[in-house]
Amino acid sequence: MNYIDWVINREELKSYSLEEFNRDDGSVYGFMVLRLGEFTLGFVKCAAEGIEGDEDISYYVDQLIKCGIALLKGDVHNISLLNSNLLEIRVHMDKSVIVEVWNIQTNLKEFAYELSLDDVISEIESAYLKYINDVKDTNEIILQSKLIKHTSDLYKSFMECLISLNKNR
Repeated sequence: MNYIDWVINREELKSYSLEEFNRDDGSVYGFMVLRLGEFTLGFVKCAAEGIEGDEDISYYVDQLIKCGIALLKGDVHNISLLNSNLLEIRVHMDKSVIVEVWNIQTNLKEFAYELSLDDVISEIESAYLKYINDVKDTNEIILQSKLIKHTSDLYKSFMECLISLNKNR
Protein backbone atom coordinates (compact mmCIF):
# COMPACT_ATOMS: atom_id res chain seq x y z
CA MET A 1 0.00 0.00 0.00
CA ASN A 2 1.23 3.49 -0.78
CA TYR A 3 0.77 5.79 2.19
CA ILE A 4 2.16 8.78 0.30
CA ASP A 5 1.44 9.66 -3.29
CA TRP A 6 2.04 12.72 -5.42
CA VAL A 7 1.99 14.25 -8.87
CA ILE A 8 4.83 16.63 -9.61
CA ASN A 9 4.56 19.88 -11.57
CA ARG A 10 6.22 18.49 -14.69
CA GLU A 11 5.98 21.62 -16.82
CA GLU A 12 7.62 23.71 -14.12
CA LEU A 13 10.42 21.18 -13.61
CA LYS A 14 10.99 20.83 -17.36
CA SER A 15 11.65 24.55 -17.64
CA TYR A 16 14.68 24.58 -15.32
CA SER A 17 18.31 24.43 -16.27
CA LEU A 18 20.57 22.91 -13.59
CA GLU A 19 21.96 26.35 -12.73
CA GLU A 20 18.48 27.88 -12.36
CA PHE A 21 17.26 24.99 -10.22
CA ASN A 22 20.26 25.23 -7.88
CA ARG A 23 20.03 29.03 -7.73
CA ASP A 24 16.27 29.35 -7.29
CA ASP A 25 14.15 27.49 -4.80
CA GLY A 26 15.60 24.19 -6.00
CA SER A 27 12.73 21.96 -4.97
CA VAL A 28 10.19 19.73 -6.71
CA TYR A 29 6.58 20.80 -6.21
CA GLY A 30 3.22 19.23 -6.96
CA PHE A 31 0.12 17.73 -5.39
CA MET A 32 0.54 15.27 -2.52
CA VAL A 33 -1.65 13.04 -0.39
CA LEU A 34 -0.96 11.15 2.84
CA ARG A 35 -3.23 8.18 3.59
CA LEU A 36 -3.20 6.43 6.96
CA GLY A 37 -6.20 4.14 7.13
CA GLU A 38 -9.28 6.38 7.29
CA PHE A 39 -7.18 9.54 7.72
CA THR A 40 -6.36 11.42 4.51
CA LEU A 41 -4.45 14.67 4.25
CA GLY A 42 -4.00 16.50 0.96
CA PHE A 43 -5.03 15.35 -2.49
CA VAL A 44 -3.59 14.40 -5.84
CA LYS A 45 -5.06 16.05 -8.91
CA CYS A 46 -4.64 14.83 -12.41
CA ALA A 47 -1.98 16.86 -14.09
CA ALA A 48 -4.34 19.29 -15.77
CA GLU A 49 -2.87 21.98 -17.96
CA GLY A 50 -2.29 25.17 -16.04
CA ILE A 51 -2.89 23.67 -12.59
CA GLU A 52 0.13 23.21 -10.36
CA GLY A 53 0.35 21.98 -6.80
CA ASP A 54 2.25 23.86 -4.12
CA GLU A 55 3.34 20.96 -1.91
CA ASP A 56 7.10 20.62 -1.55
CA ILE A 57 7.48 16.99 -2.63
CA SER A 58 11.25 17.11 -2.06
CA TYR A 59 10.76 18.11 1.58
CA TYR A 60 8.38 15.22 2.24
CA VAL A 61 10.58 12.62 0.54
CA ASP A 62 13.54 13.84 2.63
CA GLN A 63 11.41 13.76 5.79
CA LEU A 64 10.24 10.22 5.02
CA ILE A 65 13.84 9.06 4.66
CA LYS A 66 14.89 10.89 7.84
CA CYS A 67 11.97 9.25 9.61
CA GLY A 68 13.25 5.83 8.53
CA ILE A 69 16.73 6.61 9.80
CA ALA A 70 15.32 7.81 13.14
CA LEU A 71 13.18 4.69 13.53
CA LEU A 72 16.10 2.38 12.74
CA LYS A 73 18.12 4.19 15.42
CA GLY A 74 15.24 3.98 17.92
CA ASP A 75 14.53 7.72 17.82
CA VAL A 76 11.31 9.74 17.47
CA HIS A 77 10.84 11.84 14.33
CA ASN A 78 8.54 14.86 13.99
CA ILE A 79 7.44 16.19 10.61
CA SER A 80 6.00 19.68 10.26
CA LEU A 81 3.28 19.80 7.64
CA LEU A 82 4.16 22.76 5.46
CA ASN A 83 0.69 23.64 4.17
CA SER A 84 -1.00 23.00 7.51
CA ASN A 85 0.52 25.13 10.22
CA LEU A 86 -1.73 23.45 12.78
CA LEU A 87 -0.67 19.83 12.29
CA GLU A 88 2.49 17.86 12.94
CA ILE A 89 3.23 14.19 12.39
CA ARG A 90 5.08 12.34 15.15
CA VAL A 91 6.51 8.91 14.40
CA HIS A 92 8.00 6.48 16.91
CA MET A 93 8.50 2.77 17.54
CA ASP A 94 6.72 0.73 20.13
CA LYS A 95 6.10 -2.90 19.17
CA SER A 96 5.29 -1.46 15.76
CA VAL A 97 5.60 1.95 14.11
CA ILE A 98 3.13 4.51 15.48
CA VAL A 99 2.26 7.50 13.31
CA GLU A 100 0.39 10.24 15.15
CA VAL A 101 -1.12 13.43 13.79
CA TRP A 102 -1.07 16.20 16.40
CA ASN A 103 -2.75 19.58 16.48
CA ILE A 104 0.15 21.78 17.58
CA GLN A 105 -2.13 24.62 18.67
CA THR A 106 -4.10 22.49 21.14
CA ASN A 107 -1.40 19.85 21.66
CA LEU A 108 -4.05 17.16 21.15
CA LYS A 109 -3.58 13.97 19.17
CA GLU A 110 -6.00 14.03 16.22
CA PHE A 111 -5.28 10.56 14.86
CA ALA A 112 -2.98 7.58 15.35
CA TYR A 113 -2.10 4.79 12.95
CA GLU A 114 -0.02 1.68 13.46
CA LEU A 115 2.05 -0.08 10.81
CA SER A 116 4.96 -2.47 10.63
CA LEU A 117 8.57 -1.43 10.23
CA ASP A 118 8.63 -3.49 7.02
CA ASP A 119 5.76 -1.35 5.66
CA VAL A 120 7.72 1.81 6.49
CA ILE A 121 10.88 0.47 4.84
CA SER A 122 8.91 -0.53 1.74
CA GLU A 123 7.25 2.91 1.61
CA ILE A 124 10.62 4.68 1.84
CA GLU A 125 12.13 2.53 -0.90
CA SER A 126 9.19 2.96 -3.28
CA ALA A 127 8.83 6.70 -2.57
CA TYR A 128 12.53 7.34 -3.17
CA LEU A 129 12.51 5.40 -6.45
CA LYS A 130 9.31 7.13 -7.61
CA TYR A 131 10.78 10.54 -6.76
CA ILE A 132 14.05 9.88 -8.61
CA ASN A 133 12.19 8.43 -11.61
CA ASP A 134 9.76 11.38 -11.71
CA VAL A 135 12.68 13.80 -11.81
CA LYS A 136 14.60 11.69 -14.34
CA ASP A 137 11.59 11.34 -16.65
CA THR A 138 10.83 15.07 -16.46
CA ASN A 139 14.25 16.76 -16.54
CA GLU A 140 17.18 14.38 -16.16
CA ILE A 141 19.75 17.16 -15.66
CA ILE A 142 18.09 17.99 -12.30
CA LEU A 143 19.39 14.65 -10.96
CA GLN A 144 22.74 16.47 -10.70
CA SER A 145 21.31 19.21 -8.49
CA LYS A 146 22.35 19.82 -4.90
CA LEU A 147 18.86 18.89 -3.73
CA ILE A 148 18.71 15.49 -5.44
CA LYS A 149 22.28 14.69 -4.40
CA HIS A 150 21.31 15.51 -0.80
CA THR A 151 18.25 13.24 -1.01
CA SER A 152 20.35 10.46 -2.53
CA ASP A 153 22.89 10.84 0.30
CA LEU A 154 20.06 10.60 2.85
CA TYR A 155 18.79 7.45 1.15
CA LYS A 156 22.28 5.92 1.22
CA SER A 157 22.45 6.66 4.96
CA PHE A 158 19.07 5.01 5.41
CA MET A 159 20.23 1.91 3.53
CA GLU A 160 23.43 1.79 5.61
CA CYS A 161 21.35 1.92 8.82
CA LEU A 162 19.11 -0.83 7.47
CA ILE A 163 22.09 -3.05 6.57
CA SER A 164 23.62 -2.43 9.98
CA LEU A 165 20.36 -3.33 11.71
CA ASN A 166 20.04 -6.54 9.70
CA LYS A 167 23.62 -7.56 10.53
CA ASN A 168 22.91 -7.11 14.25
CA ARG A 169 19.75 -9.25 14.23
